Amino acid sequence: RILQIREVNRLAAASKMPFIIGGDFNAGEQSEVIKTLDRSFTRTCDNCPATFDEAGDSGAIDYLAFRPSGSFKSLSHKVLNTVHASDHFPVLALLQLDF
Repeated sequence: RILQIREVNRLAAASKMPFIIGGDFNAGEQSEVIKTLDRSFTRTCDNCPATFDEAGDSGAIDYLAFRPSGSFKSLSHKVLNTVHASDHFPVLALLQLDF
């Protein structure tokens, strides 16, 4: 996962367009994977709500993020924990494009 996020950061840095990424990172906020993501991207949440709850184990491992940091403003972020689309809950963020 760390090699993958480094490559994502490298590819995103090569783009001159605003860049949004989202998905299941299978990594908690204090992990090296998310710390690496945070070096290039701004996540739509800090201290993110849990995105899965499996047999009493829960946490945030699904994220939405953007770059460059001034390209968007995160207006809201929420986890739809009553929707069971998979073993993870959907994450919904409202972003405002700021140029």
